[in-house]
Amino acid sequence: MFSNFNKAAIEATFRAYKRPNFDIKALLNKYLRLVFDVNTSEHGYYRYLISSQQIYFLIAVIHIIVAIATSWIGIDALSYYGVFGVILFSGCMFLNKRRFDIHAVWLAYFGINLFSLVGVVSLGWGGGFVFYLSIIGPLLFLHPKGSLKIKSAMTALSVLHLIILNQVYNDGSSLYQLSTATFTLINYANVIALYVILAYFTFIYSWAANQSEKRLKELSSQWENLASKDMLSGLYNRRAMTELLNEEVSRVNRGDKSFTLAMVDIDKFKTINDSYGHQAGDEIIKSIAQIMSAHFRHHDMISRWGGEEYLIVFPETSINSAASITDRLRKKIAETKIVYDGQEIHATVTIGLSSYKKESGLDACISDADKALYFGKESGRNRVIVS
Repeated sequence: MFSNFNKAAIEATFRAYKRPNFDIKALLNKYLRLVFDVNTSEHGYYRYLISSQQIYFLIAVIHIIVAIATSWIGIDALSYYGVFGVILFSGCMFLNKRRFDIHAVWLAYFGINLFSLVGVVSLGWGGGFVFYLSIIGPLLFLHPKGSLKIKSAMTALSVLHLIILNQVYNDGSSLYQLSTATFTLINYANVIALYVILAYFTFIYSWAANQSEKRLKELSSQWENLASKDMLSGLYNRRAMTELLNEEVSRVNRGDKSFTLAMVDIDKFKTINDSYGHQAGDEIIKSIAQIMSAHFRHHDMISRWGGEEYLIVFPETSINSAASITDRLRKKIAETKIVYDGQEIHATVTIGLSSYKKESGLDACISDADKALYFGKESGRNRVIVS
C-alpha cells in the first residue's frame, strides 16, 4: 500500500516539475522563510522561537528520513508515521512562526511522545526511539513563559511514558524483526540524531541569546544617547552636561588643572522669532550648534543649556586661550548666512567666560559666566567677555 502511495507521490512531483511555471528554487526559498524567518520584539521570545523553530525543522527532516528508510526495509507503521510526523512538525513551525508558540509546544510534545511509542512498538526498546523523549525537557523549560508546575507535570508524564515502555518492551518484543546489523544501525542512527538535535538546539539558543543581548546593548546605547542629547540641536542636553560638569569638577579637584566655562547666548533671539517665525528660530539654534560642533576640539564639551543658550566646557584650558577660541567662533557665526525659507538670516552671539576655582565651586563658576554674558549684552552684544 505504501509503495503505491510512494509511487503516486513521485509521479505527482514529476508532473509538477514538468510544468513551465514550476520554480523549485522559489518553492525552496518559500519553505526556508517559513522555517527561519522568525521575528519578535521580545528578546526572551526571540531566543526561544528561533531555536525551537529550527528544532521542529530538524525533527521534520528526521521524519522524512524515517519515512523513506523504513519504507525501503518494509516497516509500514514507521513509514506511515514518518509522513504524519512531517505534517505534524511542519504544523509546529507554522504555529511557532505566528506566535502560537505554546500550541506548537503542545503539538511537538504529542508528536515526540507518539514517535517514541510507534518506534518502540515497531522495533522494541533497543531501537533508540525512546531517546527522543529527551528533547521534551529543553523545549518545555526554555520557554520564557508558562507555569513551572505544568512544565514539570508534562515532563513527568513523559518520564512515566518512558518507564512504561521500558517495562513492556525491555524483553526485546516488537512488531517487526530485523537483522542484528540493521537493528544496530537504526539504534546508532537514532542516538546520533538525538545528539545532533540537542547540540544544535544548544548552539542556536546560545547564538540567539548573543544576538538578543547585542540588540539590547544597541537599544540601550540608543536610549542613553537620546536621553543625553537635545533633540533640536543634537548637542548634550542640560542634564547630561550637568553630569559631565560634576565629573570634570571631581577630576580637577584631584589635581592641579582647571577648566574654563563659556556661556553662549544668541543675540536678539526673540526678534528673530517674531520676524521670521519660531521654525526659523529653531533653524538658527541648529545651525549655530553645527558651527560650534565643527569649530571646537573633540574633547571640548558643548551643550544646549536652555532656550537659545549654550554652555561649553574647555578642559585644562586657561581663560585667555578659551577667549581666543570663542572669539573666533563669534566671528564665524557673525559671518555665516543662515538661509531659511529662501531668506538669509544673520545671527550673532554674545559669550561670557569664567574659570573654575576649587575654593568657589561649580555654581559660582556658572554664575560668573552668566554675569559676564549679561555684561556683554548690556555692552552692545556680539562680543566675548571674560569674568
